[in-house]
Amino acid sequence: MADNFRLHYTDPNRRVYVSKAGSPAGDGSPERPLDTLPPGNNNMQCVVGTGVYSLPSEFGGGTPGYRDVELFADGTVLLQGNGQARYQTLGFSGTYLTGFRIEQVAGLEFKAYYYGNPCGYKQCEFRVLPAFADSPNSGMTGYCTFEDCVFVNLHFSNDQTPGLGAGQGGNAQDAHFKRCLFFNCTFTSPVASVEHCYLDATSAVWAAAATANNVDPGADPALGHGLQVGSAGWARLVPGNQCADPRFHPQALALGDYSVQAGSPHLAAGIGPAQYRQGTAFLVSAPAPAGAVVSAANTTFGADVPADDPAAPASVALLSSTHPVLATSQGALVISPDASTDGTAVLRTGAVPHGTDVALELTYMQALGGYNFNTSYPDSEAQRQLDAPSLFNNNVFVAGTYGPGEAGRNPARLTYGLRWSSKLDPDPTNDADWQPTNGQFVRCEWNTQPLYNLAVAPATAVVGNGEPAFDPAQARAVVCLWYQLELGLSNAYYH
Repeated sequence: MADNFRLHYTDPNRRVYVSKAGSPAGDGSPERPLDTLPPGNNNMQCVVGTGVYSLPSEFGGGTPGYRDVELFADGTVLLQGNGQARYQTLGFSGTYLTGFRIEQVAGLEFKAYYYGNPCGYKQCEFRVLPAFADSPNSGMTGYCTFEDCVFVNLHFSNDQTPGLGAGQGGNAQDAHFKRCLFFNCTFTSPVASVEHCYLDATSAVWAAAATANNVDPGADPALGHGLQVGSAGWARLVPGNQCADPRFHPQALALGDYSVQAGSPHLAAGIGPAQYRQGTAFLVSAPAPAGAVVSAANTTFGADVPADDPAAPASVALLSSTHPVLATSQGALVISPDASTDGTAVLRTGAVPHGTDVALELTYMQALGGYNFNTSYPDSEAQRQLDAPSLFNNNVFVAGTYGPGEAGRNPARLTYGLRWSSKLDPDPTNDADWQPTNGQFVRCEWNTQPLYNLAVAPATAVVGNGEPAFDPAQARAVVCLWYQLELGLSNAYYH
């Protein structure tokens, strides 16, 4: 099978590729990937393609000890636990993860073997279920580093981790955190250091050293919330740190958007993950009541900004929808199952402002909400039913789907359609106003920066980074005053 991987490594003795389109009989190459991480495989660089994978069977196997395994998410990769096990093993000595989201866990063990090399995590998001946040649920047994990560409901403990030998458990004091965000997190004893991190009002972070962090002004030290350095006690404001409103987008934050608004103290101080910078969150405003069919007449695409902000951009109209899409009681959108269609709907927005007098670069486009993209369901494509789609794969954020054997399924990326303009007032009905695509909506990838290749001829041959033909070596950033989106929702997504 042709591949759609973006990350490539030249050492055949170390590299392994994993894809939802893979097979146990694969050789681990991009063209013949495996479907799971091989257990116990040490000295390995593993590229993991877009999709939902399970813990521990696919990523937590192997024998405790030195592993030297580097795992890189190539696209949106979600690792899900069983929702019950605290101290779920995530890495042994020498394990490094970059770009993963870990959810549906009751807690995590970030380093499950005391000896050997440290473990490292970059640009990862860890979300423990709220029911387990009030008591210790996570730890590590040696040196760990965390950079540009997000933590939700983690309760770190230095107590001995269940199931490990004497003297091995829970040495969270060897942990170092840099440019991280903490939401409802608790440290029961001090970690080594936190720097350029944010603590929300319900977090209690204890460290031996703390530099240039921001504690939410709503934190109450009397309740044990805030920042504690050494044995100085809990506080909102600690010397060398600050206490200020972070200026997140209020509605979007609950949906997992961690970018900040203009004027945030995080921007100048370099607080928080490097992948989340200043941006404006546009949220689909679904019609009421639940079950209503989305249309241009009853649905808008609005900027998530305070109502009293005089500089707030107006809501953008949702111009069209190709197939039935229903609103839910939570304000989300889902495909209306219809066996007579291809199972995919595309919603087109109006022109979205991105600059005033000077064109600006689009740096990050994030899909917010509870979309599903676990192509393990159904087991075979022949079992797929558009009129009764799998609950795990019935509302996928993609602008289009690929057929069997096509490169776009290996891995099958989450995508949207994008076109842009540098005219002062482009007409959404005039393709000539939207250059360099000549009106074409280019397929780009969610949860990353939109990039494209510009071919010499023909003028419409523009390829986005959500397409298999995209060449990262020829990537161009999108710079514009306006852009339009085609938001795809599908229940026909398959590996």
